[in-house]
Amino acid sequence: MQRRKKSINPFQHLSRFLALLLRFLGRVINLLTRGLLKTIQRMLPRRRRRSTAAGFVLPTVVMVSLVVVLVTTAVMIRSFDRSRNASNFRVNEAVLNAATPALDRARAKISRLFSPDETNLPIGTPDDRQIKSAFEAGLSNYTFQDEENLVLTFGGKELKTAWRYPVDTNNNGKFDSFTLYGIYYSDPTTGRTPLDARSKPMDDGQSQSCSTGTDNIGNWVKTGSGVLKKAFFSYVATVPIGEDQIAGLGSDYEAYVGNKGFSALEMQQDQSRLSLDNNAVFYEDDLGITNAPRFFINGRVHTNSNLLVSAPIAGNEVVFLQVSSPVSCFYKPENSLISVAGNVAAGSISEDTDVAADLVKVHLFRGESNNPTVLDNAAGNEPEKNPLIPSINGIGSTVPNFYNKTIDKLGGKDVAYNDLAYQKRLSLLTTGALNLFNTDPEEWEKATPALVDAIARFPRDVKESFKAKYNPNNPLPTLLRNTLETYFKERLRKVPFAEISINNTNDATKLGGVDLTIDTIFPTSRDIADESGVAVIAPPEAWMDPSVANTKLTPRYLPTLDPQLVNPTTKQNDYLGDRVVVGNNLPYRWFNEKNTDIVGPPTTKKRQFAKPGSEKPISGISWLQPAKADDPNTSSGTSGERKLSSRIVILDDIADTSRSGFWEDAAATSEAKVTVTKPDGTVEDQFISDDVRGGLRVVTGAGLYVDGCPTEGTFPAEFPCNGSKGLGQRFNSPTATILTTRSFLPEPKS
Repeated sequence: MQRRKKSINPFQHLSRFLALLLRFLGRVINLLTRGLLKTIQRMLPRRRRRSTAAGFVLPTVVMVSLVVVLVTTAVMIRSFDRSRNASNFRVNEAVLNAATPALDRARAKISRLFSPDETNLPIGTPDDRQIKSAFEAGLSNYTFQDEENLVLTFGGKELKTAWRYPVDTNNNGKFDSFTLYGIYYSDPTTGRTPLDARSKPMDDGQSQSCSTGTDNIGNWVKTGSGVLKKAFFSYVATVPIGEDQIAGLGSDYEAYVGNKGFSALEMQQDQSRLSLDNNAVFYEDDLGITNAPRFFINGRVHTNSNLLVSAPIAGNEVVFLQVSSPVSCFYKPENSLISVAGNVAAGSISEDTDVAADLVKVHLFRGESNNPTVLDNAAGNEPEKNPLIPSINGIGSTVPNFYNKTIDKLGGKDVAYNDLAYQKRLSLLTTGALNLFNTDPEEWEKATPALVDAIARFPRDVKESFKAKYNPNNPLPTLLRNTLETYFKERLRKVPFAEISINNTNDATKLGGVDLTIDTIFPTSRDIADESGVAVIAPPEAWMDPSVANTKLTPRYLPTLDPQLVNPTTKQNDYLGDRVVVGNNLPYRWFNEKNTDIVGPPTTKKRQFAKPGSEKPISGISWLQPAKADDPNTSSGTSGERKLSSRIVILDDIADTSRSGFWEDAAATSEAKVTVTKPDGTVEDQFISDDVRGGLRVVTGAGLYVDGCPTEGTFPAEFPCNGSKGLGQRFNSPTATILTTRSFLPEPKS
């Protein structure tokens, strides 16, 4: 058995060398002193005589010798300190370089958590339990190949978002240290533990009065500007591998040799969301503001379809104002954005002419705390109130193809969407996919994750979404239908009346003049794949691509500043398109017909769907340079190829709205239950009494009746009220004739 050589600290060698050197210098100085004294003695007369200089030479020589020794020693000690400092610096630099990449890993994992790739996380503002569930359900997706997942515990609470991976700090080919890092996200405002985030999100207000609020909405903090934020903290440390830890690690590892160092880093990343109630208007279908009296609207506006707007009567202008006063905490460009997933047209759904849209004005953002600059151009328009002029070029008129509307048709008659035609296509696709699962409709309600996963042509999105929402204890009969419908909604474009008129709605499911059926809607020859590269079901390309050939509409584009040239300090709007962003009917997951940004060799590539947020290049159309200072109505030139993004906003899945379904259970839950493992190993359910859950808004024209005893009148003897009064009684006896004694609600399930 070969004995391991005992490692010697290099500083021990250095100290021995210094001791020997000092001993050698002492001997040399001693010899020099003796020789000097002998030489002096020879030079002096042998006859003793009194002298005032007697005894002077020897002390002088001794002092000189002492100074030489002290200077030499100080120089050697200083050299030793510099060498040690240089070694410490090199060690600290190596350890810091090893720890810094872990921040990039943590940042990538947080980005992935809130990306469309994470199907286990609900859209919107997930709370801590949902974030924990998403991390743990897909832990393999958050663990890199060289990483090992760690579990941190404190007081019975667990955190599984921690990892370690080996690093080679001296570049000799063997790992000698471990980098450890974790992601901490739990709300710290309810009694912080070491496993929670360190603090609340950072404030983004302009002044102390705009500081971050204290209201928590699902563990997200509402800031002074109205934005919801949540803080994610990442802690990183690189620690050396000791002699006692090397056993069992393998031949690729070695114990750390040399001066040891330790580096710890912290990163705070705040995720932000705009809640639905931050919109002044949020609309799913065509948003029409036409033939209205004088109309002013402040704030953010969104429609998942078209914006049809006009002001035909003088004095009855329509003005899209900024959200509030320039000195307001809410005065930010994102709080006044106008987002249109379809197109912008001038006129209502019944009009085929552009109706005096010069009275429709849009105020542009000119920077925080700044009023819109009032400048008149040659045409007399106020640039901060850009009129939607449909018949002529808008701002940027010196550049072709830029207008103040986004379609070539007049009015809104041809631009508006035929929702019935869209629903027909969606229904055919959904039913056809269900038919692939099983031709018996009764079996659709019995779908399980295993059965869904067995369908080869079902995309990964459908399989993962179904599995995440499936509740084996209370399976939703329509879950598979809902999942497939959502999949197709994300990929279908809307249907304008220019393509399918109201009288030809039955032609919506025809392709090339031939009716498609549930048996012919998904031909096997269609080479469309999901992210895994497997051929999957998909709508016909003509139903996905919003090209002129398919929609019969020629797109136009609002003048828009190159996003790369937006002033990062003021974030001001130069053009109409800077505030009014338009998607031109591009689907949420648009069809990537050019096969760009797809990983894999050309021989294995199949055409896929673009990921949400991907940009589609617009051939022949460019971004604009900033507006000219002396003429804000004119661009100073173009700036690179323009790109188009989908503006569709996918709302949260409303899940099961039936009796005893998801929303009814959520509304009835007053306390959150958390299962914790105590230090002694026992498992216990704990309830958080101050955690607000659920809630239900009921809109009804028939009135709302609550369980309890009636508040007035007489009632039959079978009412178990014993003469007491209450809030109304659930009772379905036909003999009960007084409205206050009947709730008319269905009987609850036991």
